[in-house]
Amino acid sequence: MYDRKKMLGDAICASVCTNATSQEVSTPNFENQKIKAMAKYGQILNPDRFRSQHWTHTRTGDGKELITITGSVVIDFKMTPPYGGWTKETLELELMLPIQFPAGKVLHIDQWAPFFTINGFYGDTHATGAGGPTSANHGVIIEDFWGPGRVKTGGSFSVFANIGVSGRQTKFHRIGYHITLVGSFVKADPVRPVM
Repeated sequence: MYDRKKMLGDAICASVCTNATSQEVSTPNFENQKIKAMAKYGQILNPDRFRSQHWTHTRTGDGKELITITGSVVIDFKMTPPYGGWTKETLELELMLPIQFPAGKVLHIDQWAPFFTINGFYGDTHATGAGGPTSANHGVIIEDFWGPGRVKTGGSFSVFANIGVSGRQTKFHRIGYHITLVGSFVKADPVRPVM
């Protein structure tokens, strides 16, 4: 379970809402809620979902490694019954570090700055209900995001985002990511035998 108060990084909100009937659209409230990570996508397990991947790697003046990773992921997140309000979940993206590691070294991440964007969504504004055509409210939101934190990694790391969707016919199709990492190569911890 992820506690909002313990999240790494700043909580930044980005939302897109459309409203065909000029009624007020409510914003989801993730305050003081524990949300279980329910959707996980990884570049190794789900390579077909990752699109337009790019990266840079350079060394800073003080000898640190500066890495930027960008791309988009097809998530096709939809509202689930009961309909009304917002359906929300925590999204986890497991990303690979596309860099060469010196022998016997791992990357110790000292600083991180994740950013997520809404790259595509669909909402049928005039859905057909039991009584004929109806107007519908639609919305998608990225409430906040965080990770990876101060970790040592030999090749992959995870970042997280609390996302939501509103509207029975709404699909949050694609999410974009831009991750900046600063770290140092350090000696890998010895592998201890399992007894």
